[in-house]
Amino acid sequence: LWRVARDRPGDLRRVIEERREAVESGLAYLEGLAANYARLRPPLDQAECDVNAVVRETVAAAPVPEHARVDPRLGGNVPAVRADRIALRRILENLLRNAIDSLDARPGIVSVTTEVVPGENDVPPAVRITVADTGKGMSPAEQDRAFEAFYSTKPGGSGLGLTIVRRLVLDLGGR
Repeated sequence: LWRVARDRPGDLRRVIEERREAVESGLAYLEGLAANYARLRPPLDQAECDVNAVVRETVAAAPVPEHARVDPRLGGNVPAVRADRIALRRILENLLRNAIDSLDARPGIVSVTTEVVPGENDVPPAVRITVADTGKGMSPAEQDRAFEAFYSTKPGGSGLGLTIVRRLVLDLGGR
């Protein structure tokens, strides 16, 4: 469709109509494939987990290009939480990769912060992990769609990274 729009813009409407069914069935197939893949994941193995240790391990193993710096800011007295260590690491890996990508090869900093957040009313205290970057940021429209499957702002992006992050966070009982 992009080539037709570029080379023969007058034919675009006709070509879209001709290929509409193929595009829609292809998207439906990919959505079904992603849903089936998501169901194949192993069950979570939740146990007491040192959040700061997982952050340190993930940051140490992350491929960080020369233009980026990853700055772990680990809170003191962060208690162990009940979580699946592998799932927590996958969450952090995805968020780190997105944060580094957001720098667009320009010098920048990605910070990973852990802290205890006091509870309110009947909600107990919680551990908060924040991954932030000095990249370009997201527009409100991009924020609204960030967790939507197959939505990506990156060329060649699958649009599944943040969808997987969200699913894993919810599966772990987080928010």
